[in-house]
Amino acid sequence: MGMFERLAFIDGRWVTVAHGEPVSAPLVVDIHDSSIATVQFESEAGPRGYFYLGYEPRIYFDDPKQNAPVDRPAAAGAFSSWARAELGVEVASAAVESLLASNDAEAEPEAVFVEETVEELITLLGLPLPEALQAEA
Repeated sequence: MGMFERLAFIDGRWVTVAHGEPVSAPLVVDIHDSSIATVQFESEAGPRGYFYLGYEPRIYFDDPKQNAPVDRPAAAGAFSSWARAELGVEVASAAVESLLASNDAEAEPEAVFVEETVEELITLLGLPLPEALQAEA
């Protein structure tokens, strides 16, 4: 069985949040069965958005109604701007885009477990790894 974990970065630390529980945080990572990670980011006056790591839900579940295809360059650019505004960190949008789930149903993610890609993203941001991912390392 894969990992199911919902993590929110709040006040400089990672907090585990129950699925379905409302959360207001600048960064939330929701890992589903070690295959999909939904990354949501927001700032009060700046960029906000979401993207997927691993697989997009519509591809993983073979159901186009699960989500609209993500505009990968736009999402990566917004995330890069968010990192600068929210964390004061410069992250190249190309580096972020290389981690995003593909829009191509035939493409396989580079990592077998999406947790590896989540770790890469968190490392790009210069943030500590959540405990749940440290146990996996």
